[in-house]
Amino acid sequence: MDLSYIRRKGYDKELKRADGSIIEYYSKARMKKKFPRGGYILAGGIGSGMGRPIGRLHTEEDSVPYYTLQYSRFTHGIDGYIDCGDKQFLAVVKNRLPRNLALLILAIALVAGLGVLIWYLAGRGDGQGLDPNAEDYEPSFEYQGSTDPDHIALPGYEEINMAAGTDTAYVALWNPPSNPCYFQFQVTYEGETLYESGLIEPGKAVTEVPLGRTFEAGTYDLEIVIKTFSLEDAETPMNGGNIECTLNVYEQ
Repeated sequence: MDLSYIRRKGYDKELKRADGSIIEYYSKARMKKKFPRGGYILAGGIGSGMGRPIGRLHTEEDSVPYYTLQYSRFTHGIDGYIDCGDKQFLAVVKNRLPRNLALLILAIALVAGLGVLIWYLAGRGDGQGLDPNAEDYEPSFEYQGSTDPDHIALPGYEEINMAAGTDTAYVALWNPPSNPCYFQFQVTYEGETLYESGLIEPGKAVTEVPLGRTFEAGTYDLEIVIKTFSLEDAETPMNGGNIECTLNVYEQ
């Protein structure tokens, strides 16, 4: 599916390409101000370290491929977002390996040369059934679905809010109705799976997410892993993605 680059005055970052051209985009901080409660679609990403190509982004000069939003969080990360119109965005993914290696070396020095690197490998679908808590869901914004039967739209999440002393977050883990697949969500914190949904049909969402533990007031970095499975055979995995977000825990 091809997308068009929309030039916006509010862009505050630049991606310099090898041919000297520049693609401007929103930083994560600017995106958080524009969409404090989410409500946008991530169609994929541009940059390095991602999955297979699924379309092209047409700029004023030429076009560049974009990819499924699958990458190792240790080596790569989202740096910002490109507006493609109709509340669809492409994530700009950059190599974080040098920065993360420096942080790792510092951590090892602080603990007198003892460091532990933990890799969390998400498992494949195990054939579990439909999530009984998934219900029909209408987003608060007008959703323009894709007519491409192979296109998978991933919802965007910047922040999740939860009261201190409780273990339930109220956020819509949503499978957009135009998708040709089931969704399965995992919410992880520091490599620990806090929540895993059953299969969620297109057009449905789970809106009460039990995390299985409480948090003190503050902010925490979570990762939402989205796995996708064929509607014809729920054992057959398709393309998914990993989305970083912030858990805001507030005092009641």
